[in-house]
Amino acid sequence: MDPWHYWLIGAFILCILEMFTGDLFLLGCGVAAAGSSIAASVGAERAAQLGVFGVVSVAFIFGIRPLAKRHFYKTSDPRKSNTEAMIGLTGTVIEPIPGGHDVGRVRLGAEEWRALSAHGDHISPGTAVTVSRVDGATLVVASIPT
Repeated sequence: MDPWHYWLIGAFILCILEMFTGDLFLLGCGVAAAGSSIAASVGAERAAQLGVFGVVSVAFIFGIRPLAKRHFYKTSDPRKSNTEAMIGLTGTVIEPIPGGHDVGRVRLGAEEWRALSAHGDHISPGTAVTVSRVDGATLVVASIPT
């Protein structure tokens, strides 16, 4: 087999492996191997083939890859989810929160949650609170000044 065959086989393998990573790194190397295959097919020396591989892969990885990643990931959802989405929500105390490490209960929308006081103070039922953080399945809340 001629050297360009090896470069072309390497290019196919790298492009197939890229499908499993999705980071566009192996794709750049695959494109560079395809370029080296073209260089080898026109009779370039081994050093020139390696030079083409190096230049094209560096150009792809540092030039095209950041632009492509920015384009592909520009539609990422910036909304918070899970426990991050609960921080800042307001609720109402339905069972007193004694303070310290003792828990009470808070209603957030239609759900009831175990709750601790963020500042260690007693919070009475009916008091409006805001979620400061989430610790496991327990909300850490602070009363809203009225």
